[in-house]
Amino acid sequence: MGQVCFTLFERSEGFPDNPEVIIANQCVAASDVAIETDEAENQPLSGTLEGLPLGSFAVSILHDENEDQQINQGIFGIPTEGFGFSRNPTIQTGAPEFQETAIFVFGTTTTEVEMIYF
Repeated sequence: MGQVCFTLFERSEGFPDNPEVIIANQCVAASDVAIETDEAENQPLSGTLEGLPLGSFAVSILHDENEDQQINQGIFGIPTEGFGFSRNPTIQTGAPEFQETAIFVFGTTTTEVEMIYF
């Protein structure tokens, strides 16, 4: 079952795999977001970002099935765990650029991220 981790970035340098540039990170038990249902792969997860300053931010989400705090990869670097990014960019041969995922935050902002499973 694992956990679902929401990670917030405020700039492109190091996005999305440098933990030193993460400005917020929260993990919740996967059962708390019903990730294990048959329909889960097609259901967006919702997150609310509160108390952030005005600006652009990017969100990445990981279904960390083995709770090791990293995205596990199989052959050819293909992720073996579910993941997603704000603005739901098309994923081709690697992670998207910050500007493809950035959302503008003012006050309370809600975003939906579709999980991707290969």
